[in-house]
Amino acid sequence: MLSGTEHAGFTAKRKQVAVFIRTHVLNEKLYDLVECLNGSPMFDLYVLGDETSGNLDVVGVPLVSHSIALCSSLGLNVSPSNHPNVLWLCGDYPIYCAVNALPNYDHYIMLEFDVHFVRRNPLFLEGVINRLSGDRQVKLDFVSAIVVPASIDYSPAIPASRFYKEIYYSGIFSLVCLSKRAVNYLFKSRLDEGMNIGEDGLLIHCEVFAITALMNAGTFKCMGLNTLIPGCLGKTYHPGRPDFFEPNYLLGLPVDEDPRIEIVHPVLDARDYLQRLWRYHRDLGEIDVFVRHLTELPQTLVPVAVRDEFLSFVAIERGLCPGPMGAETTH
Repeated sequence: MLSGTEHAGFTAKRKQVAVFIRTHVLNEKLYDLVECLNGSPMFDLYVLGDETSGNLDVVGVPLVSHSIALCSSLGLNVSPSNHPNVLWLCGDYPIYCAVNALPNYDHYIMLEFDVHFVRRNPLFLEGVINRLSGDRQVKLDFVSAIVVPASIDYSPAIPASRFYKEIYYSGIFSLVCLSKRAVNYLFKSRLDEGMNIGEDGLLIHCEVFAITALMNAGTFKCMGLNTLIPGCLGKTYHPGRPDFFEPNYLLGLPVDEDPRIEIVHPVLDARDYLQRLWRYHRDLGEIDVFVRHLTELPQTLVPVAVRDEFLSFVAIERGLCPGPMGAETTH
């Protein structure tokens, strides 16, 4: 069980729910989300920062740190053979670090920095919190995008079949809510997994692990978000990348969707959005498509300096300038 540590700078009296924004970067999108969620009377807000590569100097909201080293110090296996980034493969690891630092809450909500709330305020999360008592006061232990059986042919499910009879899938791990007892159970289950890992060295992906472990235990109540709040998730959750055939996911553009939808993911600030789109279209050889889209974006959302930065990438790719070590970029 996670025993908890005294976290300097935080008062002893806290609300019953902690909300953690998980991030490895400090950027415009992170601070936009902080601004949207800060100040709720129903939860305490923290940034859950990955400081594996160095300190994150977060402004305006308390920072709770996690890192590969901290996960290892808790006894978690940080050397899987099935992915080079254990914090991607085991997206539940950061919540154990957070609960170890702040153990005095009943529920914990963890969301990624590129989640976007359509109302741009805490009302949706407050609605989730109001429903955590469940029907007839049966408390919910785990809420995620979906709760569905997973086919054994689904590759992330293969390592889980070594430990569990029934395999489940929770959807992407960009927003999850857990009771404290669920966190403690999952932490113990991860320790058991790490001690009994097979010769292949495979750890279970978080999107299969958390829901599968809880459902097989038989004592935890788990629910999908669309069951908890019907219609709150739609096709906007999760396109995987900015896509011309889906709504744009650039921070500041309106989301023209079903009015019941509460969450969009991922929504990116200008630099992150353009980086992902550039890599995608460059690899497809669709540079003209990228340039046309870039030049059509409003300058209120994409500053001139950012636009020019990506136009320089285009020029380098087209051989119009020698690259970062060379002379001027030709636009």
